[in-house]
Amino acid sequence: MQSAATCIIACQYVIMQNRLVGCPISLSLQLAALVSVHCHWHAPFIQQGAQTAHITLLAKTQVEKLSPVAQSLIHSYTDDVTDTFSGLVSSHGSSSGSTTGGSNSSSFGSSGNGSHCSSAAMLNAWTSAVTGVLPWGTPKREDYLKLLEESEYGAWVLVNGYGLNHTALSVHQIHGHQGDIYAFANELVMKGFNLNDSGGIMKVSPDSGLLQCATVADMVDFTFDGGQVHPVVGAYMEFVERKPLLQYQHLAQAGKLQEVHRRDGFEADSAVNIFASTTLAASAAQQKGIL
Repeated sequence: MQSAATCIIACQYVIMQNRLVGCPISLSLQLAALVSVHCHWHAPFIQQGAQTAHITLLAKTQVEKLSPVAQSLIHSYTDDVTDTFSGLVSSHGSSSGSTTGGSNSSSFGSSGNGSHCSSAAMLNAWTSAVTGVLPWGTPKREDYLKLLEESEYGAWVLVNGYGLNHTALSVHQIHGHQGDIYAFANELVMKGFNLNDSGGIMKVSPDSGLLQCATVADMVDFTFDGGQVHPVVGAYMEFVERKPLLQYQHLAQAGKLQEVHRRDGFEADSAVNIFASTTLAASAAQQKGIL
């Protein structure tokens, strides 16, 4: 089954992205440390004077790399919607736009190049994303737990569908916040938020220009097939600070710094640790015996 997430993003771009001019660009990479998960990073060109840009990371479970048992389990749900979503592309798409920071959409998918996205498929994908209704049948709890043993991310997609895995906010764009991302993280801890400590609370790029932290994912109640209600891993929040590039630091001092002058791009090693927010939640819930 091809990924619906790209069509969701394309639809969001048409509806919401009217401030930034220019074609979106795409960077595709494999996060090797995330077994059987493939990610694509999409961002619009940021023009001079633009202060906001929504960057979207699309992630999909590479079903073909899972065990035959896991593949069969997933296909028992997705085969019923394959015809509906057969036109969806899985590797290339457009960036969405709304505020600052970014977001991550999730899906099941295969590694093909994809094809043109049909209007019906886009509508179904969009409807699933905004309503929270799964595009496949309601999962059985035993299937969720079985998939969780092999692929925590796959299990997440099974019960969350094409919903957002997490949303990232740019700390330097939050009105009223004083201080850097370290001060912001400290405020979160003081208010009782549980932060992801995989790789350290703060994930720092080698050039120190990109700093990221995240909460541990929430546990939310989910109604499984048969009416059983049990907690599953939900979404989480990420916070980002993009430092001014060295050649533009004088603009920061003069109060003329724009988003285009900040460190851009994506850090794969940091992303691996950010993605651990759902894994940490699942592990903690299992230790408590509630999952």
